[in-house]
Amino acid sequence: FCSFIYSNGNADIKREKLFYEISKYKKINSAGRYLNNVGKVIEDKIDYEKNFKFSIACENCSHMGYSTEKIVQSFAAKTVPIYWGDPDIDKVFNPKSFINLMKFSDFNEAIQYIKNVDANGSLYLNMLREPALLDPT
Repeated sequence: FCSFIYSNGNADIKREKLFYEISKYKKINSAGRYLNNVGKVIEDKIDYEKNFKFSIACENCSHMGYSTEKIVQSFAAKTVPIYWGDPDIDKVFNPKSFINLMKFSDFNEAIQYIKNVDANGSLYLNMLREPALLDPT
């Protein structure tokens, strides 16, 4: 269903909260050093994430213009990223290609949307088929 691969436990508490809240719906496989629940730490994040529909792509904190490799790696693995971090991320990345937690009023609303995308195969596939980046023209 979903991957979560982090080693840093000193990030914004929202990342941990998101992990636990979505886990109430379905198991999230956590294969990093932080919150590991698979029994080992994976070596190749992108190769591991290819096995999942979704991947949690949360930054350490939320600041305008601050985005790291997390969302890019999720796209590279051909998953639908569940993103939290840069409030302006949808000015670079196509908002139709990922779930932007910054656009929901709270995690409960976002999780309802995640459940909907998970249950609706055509909605999920449409997101997966969208280009990751906005057209620069």
